[in-house]
Amino acid sequence: MPGSSDPAQLALWTGFERTLLGRLPEAARVVTTWEDLYPRETWRAFLERQGYAQVGPAAFAKERP
Repeated sequence: MPGSSDPAQLALWTGFERTLLGRLPEAARVVTTWEDLYPRETWRAFLERQGYAQVGPAAFAKERP
C-alpha cells in the first residue's frame, strides 16, 4: 500500500516529481491520475499527503513549490 510508511514508494514518487520538474522548468504544476494497483481511497490519501488535490473525476494536481 502506498504511503509515508513505505520509504521506497515515497522515494520513488518524490524522485519522479523532481525529475519531471527538472526537465520541465516552465511547468506550473504536476498533474496525475488514479493508480489502478491501489484502492481509490488509498491512492487519494497518498496523493493528498504529497500535497495534491483532486481537480477532476480522474485528475489530481499539485502546484509547483
